Amino acid sequence: MPDGTDEPGEGDTNRPRPSDDLSRFAHPSMDKAIDEEVLSGGRVNAGDVRRIGGTITRPIGSHTPGVHGYLRHLEAEGFEGSPRVLGVDDVGREVLTYLPGEVSQDFTPWWLSDDDVLERVCLLHRDLQRASVGYTWPEGVPPGVPYLVEGGAGTLVCHNDLSVENIVMSGTTPVGIIDFDYAAPVDRLFDLAYAARHWVPFRATAGLDPALQGIDQVERFARFADVHRLTRAERGRVVDIAGLLLDRLLEVIHDRADAGIGGFGAMWSAGYAEGNRADRTWLDDHTERLIS
Repeated sequence: MPDGTDEPGEGDTNRPRPSDDLSRFAHPSMDKAIDEEVLSGGRVNAGDVRRIGGTITRPIGSHTPGVHGYLRHLEAEGFEGSPRVLGVDDVGREVLTYLPGEVSQDFTPWWLSDDDVLERVCLLHRDLQRASVGYTWPEGVPPGVPYLVEGGAGTLVCHNDLSVENIVMSGTTPVGIIDFDYAAPVDRLFDLAYAARHWVPFRATAGLDPALQGIDQVERFARFADVHRLTRAERGRVVDIAGLLLDRLLEVIHDRADAGIGGFGAMWSAGYAEGNRADRTWLDDHTERLIS
């Protein structure tokens, strides 16, 4: 992963319960003559995300009705950076519009350390949060996000998985956001803490990607916080939530590795726990500078 990501990156892909009403997502059969391109990336959905012409097909789960409602709300609000819902195909996959651009799934983008790119990503993220106002997560639909933490609950439906891999770029301009599987009603600062973890990033210096060596993480968080117009108290909460998030992710990824889910076993064996703890120590050591 380009930023050394250590997060699940994709939501629960269990099939919807029989009681889940997906009839309103009905979609005509896809033209089998069109070739399917298997897209890389992800840990749970690896190999199951496909591009068919101008559409993307992905597995659905019990969270899908809430996500589809959210994407339709964003469309109605005029937010142009999210996929549009087309429905569910005849083999039970959700069908979304394809967002053209470049996604950094298997390589380190050269622009990763560019502070101007960071600010543009923050602006897109801020626009997404603004467009999210007014959407109510449907009752009885479980959100897919597995790593909510104490103090992270709230009522604003957010993306909650804004890693480098989930931003669609056109050159150095972020033009879209993908993978809404972890959308859920949260405190917006939880959503921002996850994004800061990846984009500042909140990582130990020794664990930074070579493309990020030499960056000033304290200054980058200041830029991040300024774009999101965070008060000093809110900056402190973002840092606190990020620490709790690291603790929770340690549990989630350990459990998923033990359960043999996707690529989490290899991730754990590659030293995830040590990296997570080093990042937590870095965050604790830099808290005062980050929020000053």
